Amino acid sequence: MVAGVNGRLLGTREASVRDLLQTIKDNPLKKLNFLVIRNGSELVNLDVTPNRAKDGGGRIGVQLSANSKTKRVKAVNLADAALKATKEFTRLLAVVTDGLKQVFLNFAQTADKLSGPVAILAAGAEVARNDIAGLFQFAAIVNINLAVVNLLPLPALDGGYLFLIALEALRGKKLPEGVEQGIMSSGFLILLAVGIVLIVRDTLNLGIMQPML
Repeated sequence: MVAGVNGRLLGTREASVRDLLQTIKDNPLKKLNFLVIRNGSELVNLDVTPNRAKDGGGRIGVQLSANSKTKRVKAVNLADAALKATKEFTRLLAVVTDGLKQVFLNFAQTADKLSGPVAILAAGAEVARNDIAGLFQFAAIVNINLAVVNLLPLPALDGGYLFLIALEALRGKKLPEGVEQGIMSSGFLILLAVGIVLIVRDTLNLGIMQPML
């Protein structure tokens, strides 16, 4: 089990796996020091130098997964089910909004993590192969992502329309039809272009998008 890298301790959750994968990817041909636990108690320091992958990032040729077990709790009644669903929705919403916040605040570092339909389908297929029950959570995350993104004040999205309505309410009159149409049309073209770029990129990277670094 990998317990740390370059003097930094790692946890046992999926976030720690993503952190380690990103560290490996960011350091091609650079020596990393792994703290590894063997036989449950033996601590070993290993120096590992990631190779450079086709996409320019580092990889070490092993598959990594979280050192934790999923525990599912059955609801005792409808009220308990609603309570558990509300808590899980709140948790997933926080994860999604935090991820989107990181995208906007650190776009240069997170742009390569954006995924299009191809990568989403591939990730869903991987989830289904490993844990069919986890597919429900994956579907929930995708839908929450779509809902939150759709409410952003960007042209061609519902949030964009709501922003224009609020702007018209502040102005006390409707925007010129040509201006509104131009904003929405340009926004649609931008979203279409971004979608095409993501589809092409994900298709080209499909063979290396598994967590095999």
